[in-house]
Amino acid sequence: MLKSRRIAGPAAAEPGPLVAALTDFRMNRILDLPGIARRGLSLSRLWPTLPGAVGMWLWTDVATRRVGSLCLSYWPPLSRSARKSSQVRRPTA
Repeated sequence: MLKSRRIAGPAAAEPGPLVAALTDFRMNRILDLPGIARRGLSLSRLWPTLPGAVGMWLWTDVATRRVGSLCLSYWPPLSRSARKSSQVRRPTA
C-alpha cells in the first residue's frame, strides 16, 4: 500500500468538532488508475486553500485495485441565531 504524507489545510489548528470523510474506491480496470490518481492529486493541490480543511491523506493499493482518501474538515460552532434558522442544516449520523 502506498500512502501520501499529510496534506495540511488552513484550519489545521482550529479547535472544535471535525468531520471525517473516508473514500474507498475499487477500480474495475487497472488502466483507470492514472486518471484517478490525477484527480486525487488535483484535490490535494486545492486542499490547502479550502476553508475548514484540516488534513488529507491519499492512498492506493494497486494489488487490490483500491484507491482512496481520508479528509478531515473543521465545522465551527453555529451562532445562536444561525442555529434557529431553518436555512442551516447539519448532516446527522
